[in-house]
Parts: sequence; C-alpha cells; structure tokens
Amino acid sequence: MLSSGSTIKTSDTIWYLGDVGIIPSMQGHGLAKKLMNHCLENYMLGHWCYLESSNAANRKFYEKLGWSLKKTFVVDEEISESSSDESDSQGSRSRRGSFGQIKKPTPPQEILYMDSFVLFAEPSV
Repeated sequence: MLSSGSTIKTSDTIWYLGDVGIIPSMQGHGLAKKLMNHCLENYMLGHWCYLESSNAANRKFYEKLGWSLKKTFVVDEEISESSSDESDSQGSRSRRGSFGQIKKPTPPQEILYMDSFVLFAEPSV
C-alpha cells in the first residue's frame, strides 16, 4: 500500500487517525481490523494517513494492515510554565506565561515510546 518512492506533497490531504479501541470482551474477533478497513475504504482512499501509538503490541497489527512504521520517539520531557516574576536578561519585559522545556527524571520503566506510522490508502486490487 505504500511504495518506497512515495512522497507527501503539501497540497495533499492528510488524515490523522486518532484513538481506536475495542472493549476487552470484544477483542480478538477482528472488529478493529473491520473498523480500520471501513475507514480506509470509505473515507481515506487516495489520501495519506498518519497515526501514533504508544502501545508496542499494536505495531504488528498496524503493519499487517499496510501501515509503515516511520519513527519511534521517546517521550521523556515535560513542559512547565515559567514563574511570573522571571524577566529577560535585560529586565525590560516580563516573560509571564512563557513556557520552557525541562528534563524530567524518568525511571526506565516509565519511559513512554511513541510510534508514528504512515500509509497511502489505495484501493485493494
């Protein structure tokens, strides 16, 4: 479904696939696959599609459906609001409400990995 020479142009419509979930008692019956195929066939044909997943067990599922894993990110930073009494180096203006990134000490078992997948939805042959 995704050729190695495919590129995304700025004029292309890109679909972002949000959360997909099946309640535990209904898992294992092919419902997620049916739901994904319905969306691809009825709404996303001819378009690039993008999704993110933080569940490593989902990799095989998405790859079986033709999605290509493009990158895995490590999410280990938090963003905190700067204190309201900070000012810039010259003291001429306030940075109230400005934000900055700080490193958050993260135990290895709490590191979040985020996979990003892409697919160009083409009609099945």
